[in-house]
Amino acid sequence: MRGFISEYSFLLFAGLLSFVTVACNNTGTGEDVPDSGTIDDDGGTNDALTSDSGTFFDSGVQPDSETPSDGEIDGSIGPHPIGGEVSGLLGEGLVLQNNAGDDLAITENGEFVFSEMLTAGEEYIVTALTHPEDPEQTCNVYNGEGTVGYGPVTNINVHCQLIDSDNDGVPDIADPFPDDSTKPVPGALNTIYAHTSSQLYTMHPSTHEIELVGQFSFDSNSGSVTDVAVDQYNVLYAVTFNNLFVCDPYTAECFHLASLEQSFNGMTLVPAGTVDPNRDIMIGISNAGGWYRIDIVGEAAAELTLLGTYDSGYTSSGDAYSVKGVGTYAAVNKTGESSDVIVEVDPTNGTVLSEIGVTTGYTSLYGLAGTADIIFGFDAGGDIISINPSTGETNLIVSTSHSWWGAGVTTGVTSVP
Repeated sequence: MRGFISEYSFLLFAGLLSFVTVACNNTGTGEDVPDSGTIDDDGGTNDALTSDSGTFFDSGVQPDSETPSDGEIDGSIGPHPIGGEVSGLLGEGLVLQNNAGDDLAITENGEFVFSEMLTAGEEYIVTALTHPEDPEQTCNVYNGEGTVGYGPVTNINVHCQLIDSDNDGVPDIADPFPDDSTKPVPGALNTIYAHTSSQLYTMHPSTHEIELVGQFSFDSNSGSVTDVAVDQYNVLYAVTFNNLFVCDPYTAECFHLASLEQSFNGMTLVPAGTVDPNRDIMIGISNAGGWYRIDIVGEAAAELTLLGTYDSGYTSSGDAYSVKGVGTYAAVNKTGESSDVIVEVDPTNGTVLSEIGVTTGYTSLYGLAGTADIIFGFDAGGDIISINPSTGETNLIVSTSHSWWGAGVTTGVTSVP
């Protein structure tokens, strides 16, 4: 009897020990999960998992590693996809790599995924093997290094931006002086510029306060300014009858860029995505309504390309302006109409799309600018008027003693309260 009791006590003790062990291993899970392994297809367990990065345990937290903060955690060792998102891409030729291989050519913004997947515990290092060209860009990788956890890696961000060699805030693609950080000098956003033949002014788009910037000065080839235009980086350009300049919007100091083969009584820049996919393009407008692309080529030279003309019966009254995502507007002379007419035109060729309205009593609207909501006309007689782009309604803002020759605003102007 004693021997039987001793054997029975031993078996009872072993059973209790086994129960305690299983209970401790499953504390807090609510499930019967093996201590340090995964369940095989046949119901067995793998005590430990190994990878090239060493040994780790399937306990929901990987030792000495980080679980990706952006991505679904599926609880398996994988293999898992490695990817993220590209933004700001304009050019061609971007190639990403993971761990110095698995080359991935990127052709557009959006999500990307490498072809090779990695298992939990393996490291990933994502880099840019080549950067985009035409236009030239540099692409930075964020969240590009880490250790794969128990789910896909989806939080790698690649952001591309245009090259700005002199760090002046104007990328090389739009900088007439890419190696000179002192020029051009960008102006203030949402500023309306207006001018006489010899002086530059600003006008606040909501208060209509007018301030004198100064007398135009030129490093060479001085003349009467027939119009100004402003690009998306708030760089101010000016044209005389025969020459093109870039000007300091705070001093009216102008620097010669190119001589022109013909004269223009109007000038604007049309936004990226119209004539050119990646940059604003300068347009010169002839008296007859010719819509000329102006490209600076070489030293003090410009190439003029006729893109189109205003329709038959329309000629240029003196100005136009264009706003990205809003429209391109021009002041024109119309056969049979004594007053200037405001029209919307196609920025790619100058073709008249529609008439907005007749500015009754105004025959010399040599300046045109505006915001996303309102058009401003600057008359040679001194008046500044507003034109509603939806209804064509015209209202006098202020009468001045200035003989206005032109006006301009950035292609990126927004709505102004």
